[in-house]
Amino acid sequence: MSLELEGTERRRLGEEIDVARRRKRLKLTALAEHAGCTERTLGNLIAGRSVRRETLLAVCEALD
Repeated sequence: MSLELEGTERRRLGEEIDVARRRKRLKLTALAEHAGCTERTLGNLIAGRSVRRETLLAVCEALD
């Protein structure tokens, strides 16, 4: 199931996730590994594209 957010909300969320990733000094590969997804999926999330709700939760937990 895709996350039901407007395009601008998805982009803002993606930017916030990328900022948090950089603050923790995590590379995309490391964050993707911790979240159990691919770099491509993580890139889609950061770019503001739709991803599964489970993926978003996994990425947020990996950043926590």
